[in-house]
Amino acid sequence: MSEDTYKKLQGDNKQLLIVPGAVHTDLYDNLEKIPFDQIEAFFRGYLK
Repeated sequence: MSEDTYKKLQGDNKQLLIVPGAVHTDLYDNLEKIPFDQIEAFFRGYLK
């Protein structure tokens, strides 16, 4: 579902982030799986 949504988005301010070995619910509360550095870099780059 995420890949389909990503393909429909327009513009260059998008990023599909696939976390190897993670399932959807890991990204709610599994702090070892959440890629905070990549999320922060994206926000810093596009939220000005």
